[in-house]
Amino acid sequence: MSVVVGFGFPEEAILISDSRVSFDEPRLEPRDEIRKIYQLGKHLTVGFTSQHVQFTLEILRRITNYSLNKSKSQATLYLLDKVPKVARYFYNQLSEKVGWKPPMEIVYAGVVTDRYLGVSEQLIFDLMKNKGGGHIPTKIAIGMQNTQNGIMNLPPPSPVVTKQIFPSGEILPLVSLGFVVSGTGSGIAKKIQESEAELFFADSEIPMRLSMIRMLCDDYIKEASVDTIGGLVQILKVNEKGIFPMIYSRTNISPEGKEIKAETLSFVNGEWIMEYHQTGKIIRVKQNPLIMDIKKNVNVKKQSWAA
Repeated sequence: MSVVVGFGFPEEAILISDSRVSFDEPRLEPRDEIRKIYQLGKHLTVGFTSQHVQFTLEILRRITNYSLNKSKSQATLYLLDKVPKVARYFYNQLSEKVGWKPPMEIVYAGVVTDRYLGVSEQLIFDLMKNKGGGHIPTKIAIGMQNTQNGIMNLPPPSPVVTKQIFPSGEILPLVSLGFVVSGTGSGIAKKIQESEAELFFADSEIPMRLSMIRMLCDDYIKEASVDTIGGLVQILKVNEKGIFPMIYSRTNISPEGKEIKAETLSFVNGEWIMEYHQTGKIIRVKQNPLIMDIKKNVNVKKQSWAA
């Protein structure tokens, strides 16, 4: 089971992936199959769910190549205009090769640093009402002072999240303050809606918001009674300074149901550090592990592999 959620909060965007393995003999290497989110630009991340993982990974490899090497601009709105068109082009091209149009979804989450964004003032009022009042973030207060016809101008950096659905290639309207959900665990949307106001007004400088998001995923999976042998949780935060890994934790689950931490990735003092807990080995990762290897050709075959 996999769920990918993109959140837009006043000062940041957050992309989370919770991918659980529910089979005993995986046909793919675990990190090839359960890793679901990557960096696409300086201020833009991308995640996916798919019924043909290798097919989708090849699409991501090609749009990453476009974003990093072919695009004239790394501006988030520019990429969100161009990249979905590139994804649609390669999807159609690759689907002809495999003779099938696999259902898949791509979630984009990032921040806009170069312009104001229009946001419904009513959305803020509804969130405040659901929370019962409380402190208004400074950015929202500034935006509310610049409101015309019910639309407030949110100053940069401002979050944007959206989702592209295949095989149609349709991309949903951009969401600034809100969330989008994808995956077999998309029923979690109801839980997020119930906690949306509390998440929205949480202090980004302390880990409360991330803890709440992680707990929402854990609670949903427990309630869904997912039979799993482990998985990978990734949480990336995007703000005006760039993209930061907040959680990258792969765990195994023993036959007795005990979680065994397998590996974690962190960014410490300008270096990427991977720790393998079962062996105690710690290595410094030379290249940014959030960026897909665009030189690696993914072997795409006709059979599907859902995740």
